[in-house]
Amino acid sequence: MAQRDYKALMEKMLTGVLLEEDPLKAMLEWLTEELMRVEAEAKVGVP
Repeated sequence: MAQRDYKALMEKMLTGVLLEEDPLKAMLEWLTEELMRVEAEAKVGVP
């Protein structure tokens, strides 16, 4: 399984979120999308 570069991912996410009008909402939207992606990958068995 490929190792993701979480430091770069978090830096990109935080930079994008902080530029939004509502940073908290943007962060929650990002987190929700990531959780749904992880759940879907787990059910399918493929990243």
